[in-house]
Amino acid sequence: MEFEYEAKVLICEEKYDKILQKYPYKEIFQVNQYFDTSTKFYKSRNSALRIRIKNNTYEFTLKYKKGSCNIEHNNIISKEEYEKFLIDGIVPVELPFYHTEKLSSVTIETVRNVIEYKEHKIEVDKSCFNGVYDYEIEVEAENIILAKRILKDFLNDNLIEGKESKSKIARYYDYN
Repeated sequence: MEFEYEAKVLICEEKYDKILQKYPYKEIFQVNQYFDTSTKFYKSRNSALRIRIKNNTYEFTLKYKKGSCNIEHNNIISKEEYEKFLIDGIVPVELPFYHTEKLSSVTIETVRNVIEYKEHKIEVDKSCFNGVYDYEIEVEAENIILAKRILKDFLNDNLIEGKESKSKIARYYDYN
């Protein structure tokens, strides 16, 4: 179980491009598949059931909010376990809660650009939700106050105004 404190904002494509021109970055391509039941079991609990595919690794995650913190239960699974899960829907790991109803999924593809900034990592994402693109800056830190401060400093240093961002899966629901 991991505790995650993150601050994030949406930005326009022009600001995204300018950031990538200004800073050296490491580019990572990832595919996020989110799963839920027809009754929106996970959405109704302010949670997400996700498999992230990155660098031929499959990470199975249950993520949910508790106050200002996101709690994540992350487990690396094999490609075989991933494929079996897609067929039979049986969760291959132990989770604090899950539903046995048939799951449907949505896929969000993200190009994540990781920038080193004042001894912290800034993630600058371009995500595609069924043909809709958006751009986001995200900072994770030991606590929410620090995450917000680092993000504010980065935005001020780069003369960027951003709109506070929802999670990727919440934005997917907004776009559809």
